[in-house]
Amino acid sequence: MAELGLKVTTNASEISALVERMAEHFDTAPDDDPAKVAMIEFGEIIAERDVSATSELTESGVVVTLALCPELQRIAEMVPA
Repeated sequence: MAELGLKVTTNASEISALVERMAEHFDTAPDDDPAKVAMIEFGEIIAERDVSATSELTESGVVVTLALCPELQRIAEMVPA
């Protein structure tokens, strides 16, 4: 029986770190902070709605790329690094 190895590469850790940074900012920012206000207006992040995934088969394996919806990405860019 032949074995097949498949390497999967993803940016999930980057997206997780970004969302964690947003949460930390939300917890520490003053109530009038523009990013915090935008987060409150946006509401709860729902993965099925707010995160998309694309995949590509390459010679070295499968590359899965996660992305935030445009509105959430805009808010993320407002949060200091």
